Amino acid sequence: MRIFRLILPVILLVSCHSETIYDAYNIWIGKEVVFPASLYSFSWDRDSIRCQENHNWKILLYTDSIGCVSCKLQPKHWQVLNDEISLITQNSIETYIFLGTTQYDLKTTMRHEGYRHPVCIDKNDSLNKLNHFPKDDRFRCFLLDENNRVILIGNPVQNPKIKDLYIRTICERLGIEYVHNPDENPRISLGTIKKDEPKNVCFEIRNDGDATMQIDTIFTSCECTTAKIDRMQIPRNETAILSVTYTPDGAGDFVRDAYVKVNGKEQPKIFTIEGTVK
Repeated sequence: MRIFRLILPVILLVSCHSETIYDAYNIWIGKEVVFPASLYSFSWDRDSIRCQENHNWKILLYTDSIGCVSCKLQPKHWQVLNDEISLITQNSIETYIFLGTTQYDLKTTMRHEGYRHPVCIDKNDSLNKLNHFPKDDRFRCFLLDENNRVILIGNPVQNPKIKDLYIRTICERLGIEYVHNPDENPRISLGTIKKDEPKNVCFEIRNDGDATMQIDTIFTSCECTTAKIDRMQIPRNETAILSVTYTPDGAGDFVRDAYVKVNGKEQPKIFTIEGTVK
């Protein structure tokens, strides 16, 4: 039974709706999303606050109040995605959720679902009026660059291939190592790095077992290497992200390990990074 895997960039999704996807990409890729002059949002434990657009990149989700809003938003899945991306990018990307509605108790929904990030209730539907988003909910989610231009379109919490594409694209643009290899002994080569340049890599830990996986302990082989994980319990068929950061402590070749103990087992799983510092 395989439990641990590294993440590999994936090819663009293939779908039975390929013509619709093709049309959406032709229209939206490279297009600038225009935001209203004043952006105010809330989280269930805070009053209304002004959004600060100080992130170079953004993930934007827009939806309306037609039908089951909770089903459309899937707050629990967005929280998991936000935790993963925050860990990988060191909080350099923010998610903006806009709900075009005047009557919906979203605070209660977010509290119940455990979503901790700000959400904007766009009472006048001004964001949609400025941009004329597609009517299909699948194409109302975007990855935006620092100029608010669309890099990718599609909802990463509804399609794992789109999620992988978002993460791969973000990592490529930010220069973050994020690779996949089904080896039971995951090992990443960082190549040649500068001695004053910390490096961060991310491993995926997937639970392919029949019960929830419990992460017991995480530790590393030396003080120059740190490791953290985005969740300590991994439900069946879900994943966690192990982020490992190496700060060079001298020139020359290096091999550093991160250790993860799970489910009360004494023998840890070892995640290795290696390379040369010059």
